[in-house]
Amino acid sequence: MIGARSIAEPTIKDTIIHRIDPRAKILILISTAFIAVTLDNPETMFLLFLIVLSGFALARMPAIKLKTLAILLILLIWGTIYSQALFYSQLPRTVIFTIISPDFPVLGWLTNGGLFVYEEGLRHGAIQA
Repeated sequence: MIGARSIAEPTIKDTIIHRIDPRAKILILISTAFIAVTLDNPETMFLLFLIVLSGFALARMPAIKLKTLAILLILLIWGTIYSQALFYSQLPRTVIFTIISPDFPVLGWLTNGGLFVYEEGLRHGAIQA
């Protein structure tokens, strides 16, 4: 059985990614983070995602690490989409379904009018994710 430690340990290989100086990798990481924050076009964000993902392919990572990465990406994408669907504040908003009704005892009042999943929030979350 493979433990968490083996998944987190670096894989030493002779690839272009592994030959890059660690300081350069940190600069690339910081630059990518700044670029990701400044992008607002979904197609450009997807292109950046594919570029970053290609780094994993160039590093020839083991299958277990790629599976772990895929699971984490799916959870991150799902969480982003769902949180935006719940807390979307722009107008207009189309309610898909109600999680907590505004007239539900105590929780309806605590949530300031209920908790809903909004169609526009799902779209916005999908673009952000």
